[in-house]
Amino acid sequence: MTCINGWITHRSLRQAPPTAFAGAWALSWLLCGCSYAQPTLRISAPIDGTAVHPGDSLHVTVEASPPGELPHVVLGGAGPSPGGLGLFFSSGDPPYQFIVPIPRAIAPGSYQLTALGTGPRTGRTPVASRPITVVVERAGDPVRLEVFPSTISEGPGIKLPLQVTGVFADGQKVDIKLSTKTTYVSDNPRVVTIDPKSVVNTLAPGSAKITVSNGKTRVEIPVVVSAPKQ
Repeated sequence: MTCINGWITHRSLRQAPPTAFAGAWALSWLLCGCSYAQPTLRISAPIDGTAVHPGDSLHVTVEASPPGELPHVVLGGAGPSPGGLGLFFSSGDPPYQFIVPIPRAIAPGSYQLTALGTGPRTGRTPVASRPITVVVERAGDPVRLEVFPSTISEGPGIKLPLQVTGVFADGQKVDIKLSTKTTYVSDNPRVVTIDPKSVVNTLAPGSAKITVSNGKTRVEIPVVVSAPKQ
């Protein structure tokens, strides 16, 4: 008995009844460990965590394995800006090459690039690559921060997102709420907390201060949490 390309060959199989042949065929996969592996996609460039600036162009390479199994590949980037980094379609043969322009007015923050591919054997479910993170940030720090609301007065149990705008030296106003350089700190976390996505959570009566920073620029937001009305 010999395993060749996923089949067990034996002279006796030539005269074997159909049921025996089917059983031998199934056994061949078990003994040989042969199966059609699902095609895969991998973003080989740039590396995870690459930083870019608005106005740059990002070169992305996507490898397919086996190379001919996924002839249709798209690349998409999700993130803070509506529409993310956009959607891009492959052309040519693998490894697929994409050029992703970074819009000048894009919101700073972390974006995830993912490649999706389809082929004759993928059916209706596309094959997805492991996503990589691309960090988009402006080269300089804002000269001023505008935060809304500028003061908070609420009762306990309120969740409130802050809107954070950075005013830069060229006069451009940019949403930097989800920038990797924007930080949020509460000086009294028993009264109020704030998460990295700028959501304020009032907890207990008292006063506190939230500091919003980006680079060397910062602004303080006074917070008063009142006692629940009886």
